Amino acid sequence: MLGKLIKYEFKATGRLLLPVYGALLLMGGVVNLGLTLQGKLPVLKFAQGVLIFAYVALMVAAFALSFFVVISRFYKNLICDEGYLMFTLPVKAGTHLLAKTVVSTVWSVGTCLVAVGSLLLMGVGHGIISKLPDALRMADAAMKGELGMGMSELLLWTIFTVLVSLVVTNLMCYLSISIGQFGRGHRILTSVGAYLVLNVVIQSISTVALLIACLFTGLDFFGDVPLGQMAGFLRMVFALSIGLNVLFGSCFYVGSNFILSRKLNLE
Repeated sequence: MLGKLIKYEFKATGRLLLPVYGALLLMGGVVNLGLTLQGKLPVLKFAQGVLIFAYVALMVAAFALSFFVVISRFYKNLICDEGYLMFTLPVKAGTHLLAKTVVSTVWSVGTCLVAVGSLLLMGVGHGIISKLPDALRMADAAMKGELGMGMSELLLWTIFTVLVSLVVTNLMCYLSISIGQFGRGHRILTSVGAYLVLNVVIQSISTVALLIACLFTGLDFFGDVPLGQMAGFLRMVFALSIGLNVLFGSCFYVGSNFILSRKLNLE
């Protein structure tokens, strides 16, 4: 049943997001064409500026829409009137929650990949792509010299941390919306308040955990980290961030599942 829910979610959200992704990729190609023609027709310089502005606006809209669509789907499907229909299905609340988490994470990653693809498409034919390998090698050598960590390792840590953070952010939004349904007549306002409180809590816990970790490792959190210890410090920060996010995400999932299973109020 989980697979059917995921398929249904992808169909419902894809109708809105896929056209935006296509438009973003198309705009990348249009900007690329404008850059090519600009050298031959100087009169197009103003038009190119307008195109770049439109491209940036579309990029921002794509990220905002991908977040808004998955959050609004959760609210409308499980908290509003549609919840009466969704919870008549022979599916546990945790399965609904898991399906929406998987879909929201995939769309978040997809938005990032489409954005990168559109940037690469915009740079094709202008020497940017061909210079990229050399630039990456130079950056890798510089990072190894300064941080003691290669760019590939840093990139892997960053990607994995961001991926886990995306999942946790979506789960925190789901828990906030689940809590918000207790605010009769002010559900959205209560959800926003719950999100802000949860955000303050996890930021406070993360800061305290980092201070404790620095205390045990002998690193000065408020001072300059020696270059020889920078790689170890970064690995500790990434590992701590991932561990805390897994803990937070688990708590958010359990909390949302409990509310949707035991305390849901659709009135």
